[in-house]
Amino acid sequence: MSKRPVPTAVMDEWFRPAQQNRGVRRDLRIFAMSTPGAAELSALVDRLPSFDRPVLVVWATEDRLMPREHGPRLASLFPQGRLVEVDDSYTLVPVDRPEVLAQELVQLASSVSPGR
Repeated sequence: MSKRPVPTAVMDEWFRPAQQNRGVRRDLRIFAMSTPGAAELSALVDRLPSFDRPVLVVWATEDRLMPREHGPRLASLFPQGRLVEVDDSYTLVPVDRPEVLAQELVQLASSVSPGR
């Protein structure tokens, strides 16, 4: 899911809570079993255009799990959707290109008026 190897120490930190905390394992199980069915997913997608706030869709151009054409399609569902395609990354943009993601998030945060 990342283009470059994730250091073992980082992977250990990611998985340690699930290894050591029963509550985390419980929550992961609940999350994994809560995938909505096709009808519910369709209804949720139909509601996306009603979201009237800025939306940033960050999509890796080399993603191996999610097809590239899904990024523009997702962004277009939101009235204030903006797509940023990130080169030289797979699914885990925060791991592969954290500087690009951070820059885009700062730009998004600065464009949102206070109190919204």
